[in-house]
Amino acid sequence: MTGTAKNRKSVLLLSGLVVGMFAFGFALVPLYNLVCQALGIQTATTAVAVTQPTTAGVARPITVKFDTTVNSNLPWQFKPLTRRLDGQTGQLLEARFQVQNSSTSALTGQAIPSITPWQATEYVQKIECFCFDQQKLAAGETREVVLRFIVSPQLPERFHSLTVSYTYMNPASPVATRHQPAGGG
Repeated sequence: MTGTAKNRKSVLLLSGLVVGMFAFGFALVPLYNLVCQALGIQTATTAVAVTQPTTAGVARPITVKFDTTVNSNLPWQFKPLTRRLDGQTGQLLEARFQVQNSSTSALTGQAIPSITPWQATEYVQKIECFCFDQQKLAAGETREVVLRFIVSPQLPERFHSLTVSYTYMNPASPVATRHQPAGGG
């Protein structure tokens, strides 16, 4: 093979590689959206679709379950006193929880909220929540805390049950600072 033929072959090969890389980059977005949709991961496309209400806002039955955990960096006990509520969308609902400092010194904790399915999060309006503020408990202190909230009648009809979870963390911990809720939880 002569030098010109080798150069020509290299140019064609590299040009094909550039075109292939461009095509792959162009196809990445649809492939990513397809994988996210198959796995149920939130994307901008699905988030827009979820915000469209499927009803005219008529009240209907809703079940809300409560789940609690405490991060290992905080020696507290935390449990829901209300494990399940059966109510109506648009109705003011109230759940109570008990938190106890099991240590021998005063400690501060911050509750981090989570709602599943995540698509329902924007339809839950917290009126009063212990997660809005850090809680300081004396050594051995037990406290009852409250959550008052409304599930919007605009909640899409496919959701009949929600789970509201709270994890108490030590706000001084590096893990907690990465998980602080935006806008007060």
